This record gives sequence, structure tokens and C-alpha cells, in this order.
Amino acid sequence: MTDGVGNRYVALVVDDSAETLSMLSQVLDQQGVTVLIALDGEQAINIASKMQPDIILLDAIMPNIDGFETCKRLKQDPLLKSIPVIFMTGLSDTEHTVMGLEAGGVDYITKPINAEELVARMKVHLANARMTQSARQALDSAGQKIFTTTAEGVLLWGTPQVFALFSDNEMDSAWIESELSTRLRRFLSQQPINGSKFQLETPKRVLQCRFSGEFNRDEYLFKIFEEDADVLFST
Repeated sequence: MTDGVGNRYVALVVDDSAETLSMLSQVLDQQGVTVLIALDGEQAINIASKMQPDIILLDAIMPNIDGFETCKRLKQDPLLKSIPVIFMTGLSDTEHTVMGLEAGGVDYITKPINAEELVARMKVHLANARMTQSARQALDSAGQKIFTTTAEGVLLWGTPQVFALFSDNEMDSAWIESELSTRLRRFLSQQPINGSKFQLETPKRVLQCRFSGEFNRDEYLFKIFEEDADVLFST
């Protein structure tokens, strides 16, 4: 499996079973996937932070930090949030399936793992992730002042034009993490409809933000512009 330009995908496999790690490494290597291995949650978080794999296969039940908590912590990092996580476990009841999805996983596969099924599911989620990345690149090149956040108002991604606007209005990282996040969290808690707007008082001037809906799971899209440019975005 390779990306759109011929590079091998990188998969991080997290499991405390040497047998499972060996089997999956062999299967993925045969598919042309570069495999990284972690034996527990802490190691997985450290490796993912340094290597940023394309996909993560995560055992749900592990000692110390289980897979659910590991996934939650991975998703708290803006650089790792968009990486698809597939849970692997012998537990197939609804409760644990829901826990995996609520933790941020995109899929769930039960043990013993069927290699063909796993590869097929990986291809789907890698393709979806690539489409999301392509969409972001298109927005970057379009010159729009667009950014995304979590429901908690944590900034995940923005076009270069957004960060230029932030800089012009003296919105440093401390201001973004406190004031901007608080304002966005309060706005999103009201369950706004697409096209809703609000004013944002920055250290230098008043800007307008327009909500454009959910871009990805727990990722919300906004446009930001100067107050006198509001007419350009009227509906």
C-alpha cells in the first residue's frame, strides 16, 4: 500500500502480545507497509509523536494505559488527531465497540484477526485520511482564511492566511489557547447552524468568524475575516 505519490504507508501497531505483533508485521510488510511497533500505550504515544504514522492499529486491552485511554491521549495532540485508529480486541460486545469509537477510533476489528479483512479496512481509512489531507491542501492553496477546532475550542489546523491574520492582530499563542479557545468553545456549545457568525475581539481589532460546519469527526470549520469584509460572506 502506498500513498498518492508512491510512498509506503507507515502503520504503528500497538499490542502487548509478541505473537500478534509478529503476525501483523508480516502481513503489513507483504502489503508494502512500513511497520512501527509499540508494546504499550506510553510507548505508542512517544513513537506517534516522533514519527506521525499514517494509521494506528491499537490493542484495546493492555496493562497500565489501555487502548481507549491511549487513543484519547493521541487525539488530544493536534498533530496526531487526524491519524485513523483501528482498535483490535477479543471483546466484541457493544459496550466496548462504543468505547472505542468514543475514544476517537474509526473502526474496530476482533481477534483472532482476519488478515484480509484488516487490510481491506485499512485501505478504506487510509483513502479517507488522504482525501481529508487533499482537502486541506486545496484550502491552503485557495488563499482562504480558514481554520478548524475541536468542540473544546482547541485549534487543530489553519491555512497560512489565518496565521498571518492572527499575527497582524497580535493574537499570540497564549491568547489563542485562552481567549480564542474559550470563545469558540462557548459558541460551539450552543450547537450553531452552518453560516452562523460571531464577533471576535482581538487585541487589535474586531474580526468576524463564520461557522462552516463539521469538517471531520469532532473537527469544526471556521472562516475568519475583518469586520468590514462581512458583505463578502453574506448569505
